[in-house]
Amino acid sequence: MRCLILTCCSFDRDTHRLHPSRIQFLKRASRLSTVVLRVLAVLGCTELTTLPDGTILEATNLTLFNVLLLRFGPMREKRLTQTLIAVQVMLAVVSRV
Repeated sequence: MRCLILTCCSFDRDTHRLHPSRIQFLKRASRLSTVVLRVLAVLGCTELTTLPDGTILEATNLTLFNVLLLRFGPMREKRLTQTLIAVQVMLAVVSRV
């Protein structure tokens, strides 16, 4: 699967907020990739841009930063960092139980 990868997060200079960045697929995604991306989209981990025939054109990057931006909306860098640290602490506590 060939894709054009963009930066981690898109910065909006007017609002000083980060938005999820996207990748553009240069070739049609394989069936397995399409299924995995659709499952992740249903779970809210990515957003897809598709053609009417179901071909995936774009998806948000599959990084933790982008997942947090999708779930909680655009936010400033400081808030995103605080949210990321909170998620990591919660995962560490849950994994200890």
